[in-house]
Amino acid sequence: RAIKQFNQAAPTPKAVSPSRDRAIKQFNQAAPTPKAVSPSRDNRAIKQSQPQAAQALPDLQVQASHQSSSTAVLTTLPPKKLLQELLGRVLEKGIGRLYFEQKSPQRGRIICSQNGNLQCALPDVPVQVFQALINELKQLTHLPLEPVKEPVQAEIERFYQKERLLLRLRVIPGTQGEQATLQVLRGAALQFYQQQQVTHQSRDALAIANQLQQKLNQLRERTKLNANFHSERHESLMALNQILDSVEQQLEKLKNL
Repeated sequence: RAIKQFNQAAPTPKAVSPSRDRAIKQFNQAAPTPKAVSPSRDNRAIKQSQPQAAQALPDLQVQASHQSSSTAVLTTLPPKKLLQELLGRVLEKGIGRLYFEQKSPQRGRIICSQNGNLQCALPDVPVQVFQALINELKQLTHLPLEPVKEPVQAEIERFYQKERLLLRLRVIPGTQGEQATLQVLRGAALQFYQQQQVTHQSRDALAIANQLQQKLNQLRERTKLNANFHSERHESLMALNQILDSVEQQLEKLKNL
């Protein structure tokens, strides 16, 4: 199919093919456009793990026994236990956030908030404990433990107390050391965020399809000028045809969701 279409001097379409163009546009329109401002896309590298299927989500195990304790007591806890206490606070309800801010090469600050309201703050955390907490979060979200050289983001989905959660960890390098933000989304906030992701990804897919069509047009014009590339062209088009078949199957699955 791809070989026949390639050899035909048809007018340049706007997408890979009319059927694929319609399928992609329908899928793009199916995702509602969020009214809020979409998250900024950093030009620097961002690593993002794929969310797991809902039926396969593991439970998030959190054991917090110092929820009513003062911050002075929290600072005496070892890193693993301290992280459990901090998670217990941000997972209680709503949109929870943990901010890890490096104040100096020796000290860091941790802020815990819920729906924008301050829950607790640890203003003077030794750097060893501070970095150990960030490393615990890296392990939880399956990120490498070595210090980051550029912003890195990871996401995992879990069930917590029979509720589906999304944990988003963002780690960035700073002048004093690593800094991090952990965000917990649930309920309507999680659904809204995932709708945004679908919208962005469908737009990206359409842009890639248009780029592919432009490359095919360029290839067709070049091979018209030189018939010696017939065998190489045939091999590349056979491989391309397999890719297009796979894309067609994926589009059919998306339409049936």
